[in-house]
Amino acid sequence: MKTLGTAAAIAAVCAAPVMAADFNGGSIELEYSAFTEDSDVNRTTLRGQAELGFTRNFATQLDGGFYDYGYSGDGTNVVLHGIYHGSESASFGAYVGRDELEGLDGTLYGVEGGLVLTNTIIAEAYAGGMNSDGENVLMLGVDLANSFGNGFSARAGFDYASSEFVDVTKLDIGVNYSIANQTNFYAELGSVSASGFGLSDNQTYVGAGIKIDFGARPGATFGYRSLFDILPGG
Repeated sequence: MKTLGTAAAIAAVCAAPVMAADFNGGSIELEYSAFTEDSDVNRTTLRGQAELGFTRNFATQLDGGFYDYGYSGDGTNVVLHGIYHGSESASFGAYVGRDELEGLDGTLYGVEGGLVLTNTIIAEAYAGGMNSDGENVLMLGVDLANSFGNGFSARAGFDYASSEFVDVTKLDIGVNYSIANQTNFYAELGSVSASGFGLSDNQTYVGAGIKIDFGARPGATFGYRSLFDILPGG
């Protein structure tokens, strides 16, 4: 799947001048999160996505984000996805991108997939990593979302990052309410566990945000891929 997704991304970029592209959809999002025991450890995020379709099956998705950490500096993230829509209920892809923060820069890469499990439940998973100055970080995650109707939905997520020195695990649950056409308000509660150098710590965090979807098929196929998304505050 990685080879197929990467080939799709390369083909899409190279053929852009001669191949007609349709704007499938996208979104823009503003989010705030903070640790419950110390709200000075917080993060404000502004990010967006856009997806272009070249054929019924092949598309590319571009993500961009700005992460303002409480006292650790400002981070940026850019990721390009190559996507293969195998059917109405299954999509697969590969991605490459970049995280940049004061003292932490790295190249992101990985594969991903999304499945419509039932009429109301959608699953998404990714596996990849980040390379920063020769240091490799393993990254993987799973996300499940369920729609209850009347504008309400809920989700649960698991993310994990591991380097030679530190392991970080994030677990979170969230609720979403559509407050207007393609405009959604959401809130989440989660925990972040970190261990390394013989020490370990666990912190609870809360977050809230607003997301506006747009396009013929509102939103984008895949979620954001960034080490910053595993670190709610900083």
